[in-house]
This record gives sequence, structure tokens and C-alpha cells, in this order.
Amino acid sequence: MKSDTSVKEINKRISWLQRFFDELLRDKVIRSLDIITFFFSLHDKERYEKMKKTMEKLATPKNISEIKHFEGKTTVSVTPEKVSLGKNLQRFANNAQGLYEKVMRANEDTTRVMQILITAFEHQAEAYKELAQAYVLIEVLYQTKNSLWK
Repeated sequence: MKSDTSVKEINKRISWLQRFFDELLRDKVIRSLDIITFFFSLHDKERYEKMKKTMEKLATPKNISEIKHFEGKTTVSVTPEKVSLGKNLQRFANNAQGLYEKVMRANEDTTRVMQILITAFEHQAEAYKELAQAYVLIEVLYQTKNSLWK
């Protein structure tokens, strides 16, 4: 009974691992890594281990143009226009962030003003209520005195 459970657990784990690899391989960058290519193209473990040792001896890329992918090396170039564009994007991001902060402060100010207005309207409503009660009292007194004089 225990072995059936462990076999099921192992099969479940293998299935999960397969889904994990499938998800990893959907990413273009991971899919184009040499180690992944070698793993799936070399069918026996000995050749894979030999290729792995060869790859471990390769120098780590020092800059972007040395990174390898399926089609060879990348074709990344840095031009004054690209540097200028990068700086413009950085300035835009900084300006946008500053503007968002201003909008947030304006929203906070608006909220505070609205709270003050709510309080002012409440006080005004109380004053009108007291004024209405005073008019009612005057009317009652007036009616009472008129009825006494008749």
C-alpha cells in the first residue's frame, strides 16, 4: 500500500517537473541558452557531460555583444543617438515620477479641502436648524400673545 502511494507521489512530482520545464522553455532567453540546447540535442549522458565540461571552460561574456544565442552573437551596438535616446527616456521617467507625485499631493489637498467643506456644511446646517427653531419659537410666542390680546 505504501509503495503505491510513493509511486503516485513520484509520478505526480515528475508531471509537475515536466510542466515546470515546459514553462521554462517558453521563455526565448532561457530557450536559447547553450546549456539548454545541448541538453535537448545530445541524447546520451556521456556526450552531455563532455559538452558541459567544454562549456564550463568558456569565458564568461564581458559585454552584451559577446552573449551567444541560436543565431550566433548578438548584434548590439551603442551609438550616440541611442545614448541620447536613453538619456531622454531617463529624463522622461524622472519628470513623469515628479508629475505623479504632484498629482498625489493635489489629490491629498483636495481630500483635505473636501473634509473642511463637509465640516463647514455640517456647521451651516446646524446654524440653519437653530435659526429655524428660533423662528418657530418667535412664531409660537407671537401666536400666543395675539391670542391673549384678542
